[in-house]
Amino acid sequence: MKHGAGRQLEFLKNFDYIGTLIVTLGLLLFLMGMSWGGTVHPWASAHVISTIVIGFLLLVAFCFYEAYVPLKEPLLPMYLFKNRGWVVSVILWSLGAAVYYAMAIIWPSMVATLYSSGHGMMWTGWMSCISNCAILFGEYCGAWWKRKTNYQIIVVFTIGSAFLVAMAACTPDTPVMAAVFCFLAAAFIGWNEILNSTVATICIDDQREIGTATGAAGSARSFISTICSTVYTVILSNRLAQTIPARVPPALVAAGLPSTSVASFLSALTTGSPAAWSAVDGLTTNIQAVGIRAYQDANSDAFKTVFFSTLAFSGVGIILTFFTPNVDHLLSGDVTVTLSGKEGTENDIEKV
Repeated sequence: MKHGAGRQLEFLKNFDYIGTLIVTLGLLLFLMGMSWGGTVHPWASAHVISTIVIGFLLLVAFCFYEAYVPLKEPLLPMYLFKNRGWVVSVILWSLGAAVYYAMAIIWPSMVATLYSSGHGMMWTGWMSCISNCAILFGEYCGAWWKRKTNYQIIVVFTIGSAFLVAMAACTPDTPVMAAVFCFLAAAFIGWNEILNSTVATICIDDQREIGTATGAAGSARSFISTICSTVYTVILSNRLAQTIPARVPPALVAAGLPSTSVASFLSALTTGSPAAWSAVDGLTTNIQAVGIRAYQDANSDAFKTVFFSTLAFSGVGIILTFFTPNVDHLLSGDVTVTLSGKEGTENDIEKV
């Protein structure tokens, strides 16, 4: 609509196919290696090291390709990264998305393993929705105040990060505290997201390139948030591989369960079916309660590590909030580009 139908074939012809292939392969290999490490293969294995290294080198090659090869339609215009305000807004937007995607995975798992005992399926389902609902609530709140966004970002990102790391204090005995902390952390991070997603489209040097800047910001957001989310899930799986063997078998054996039945007990924990529990030799109601509690404590220890690890990303984010641009002077009634169904170019109407 902006450029007219006549240029569609030109865009198709000049599309950055090589850059797309390089960055796609790089991301796939890098994230594959990250997700394999410590779970499917040891971190020191050739599978993990080769995929991470090759993926990283491909991503570096993509940056050089986009920067130095004369492309008519680069997939990622590198000149955007000369705009500090845009870069800061995109990173903060991405870190907020990382919290959103990570909590969408981790919080339901936390609810199911730590807090679902004694509650029905609907209760567990509603509890699992807290993080996503809080993100939307925060975005709704952030849409009301359109001025002083740079100060708002400093406040809401810091508060959201504080409540996120505070979730490390949650245990199987604190479902209410966990739910409140989860809601507040996600709500303030959602507020941060809506502000930075808007600022990233306003602070660019040429408003006629808002589509390019927004597309690049969205791609960077997906890239950074995917890496952060992968780190969180990898930390969780690696910690569970340590905490469950360290806590559950000793507790079961001390409670009187034969050591030969430990494996079947862990299998019954995963399936949860009556048939699986009945297949555990020597199991009593007391032993089952002890084992489930040990399993919850093991998961709690793993979740605690995950929430502490958020400090690495939120610490960087808090520092960057002090460099967010003030766009109050850009919130005017000017229209730089209009969209219409008529044939034309982006220069037909520059400002109305």
